[in-house]
Amino acid sequence: MRHRLRDRFRRDHATTGGRRSQRGRERGAVVVEAAIILPLVVLVVFGLVEFGLVFKDELTVSHATGATARAGAAVPKQPDYRDQMIDELEDRLTGVSVSANDRLVIYKADPNSDSGLPVGATDQSEIWSACGGVADDCTRYEYDGSAWVQNGPAEWTADEQSACRDATLDQMGVYLDVTHDYITGFLGTGSRRVTDRSVYSLEPLLPGTCEPTP
Repeated sequence: MRHRLRDRFRRDHATTGGRRSQRGRERGAVVVEAAIILPLVVLVVFGLVEFGLVFKDELTVSHATGATARAGAAVPKQPDYRDQMIDELEDRLTGVSVSANDRLVIYKADPNSDSGLPVGATDQSEIWSACGGVADDCTRYEYDGSAWVQNGPAEWTADEQSACRDATLDQMGVYLDVTHDYITGFLGTGSRRVTDRSVYSLEPLLPGTCEPTP
């Protein structure tokens, strides 16, 4: 009887010890797997966050550029049309951290081209430089940390705009170049440029009020 009890105890002890050993090995495997997978999960999460922030800024800038151009095109021949456009831009850029030296250009699109660019620019990246040199019908602005400040002379005055219903309408262009600062570092350190432009034809006016001043 004693021998049978002793043998059963030994069998039970061996089984329990084996189970404990198996559980220990399983726990160790889980720790190793977590150590491998966790960094990948963190990278994916950070990447999604950063991509989401960039996409949000790009979408906001796109909407702000379009709304600003539309606001200017809706008030042709108005002396304060640029001020109205700046107000619209600031309202639309809510949620975007505008930085010092970010750029804005309000311009007349080249009437002899379908590109929607100012005279002297062959692509979007040349708008700022063209409006500082070759193109006359532009007004450039830089952000000084608190407000949009005019950079250079204000060209293409309201009197010069053509908004006749029965003639060729001038086209209002807006180019915006702002900074997106990386937060997570997943896409790199520092920042990237977020740019967009939009062009609208001026709203036609009644004859007698639409012709450009000679």
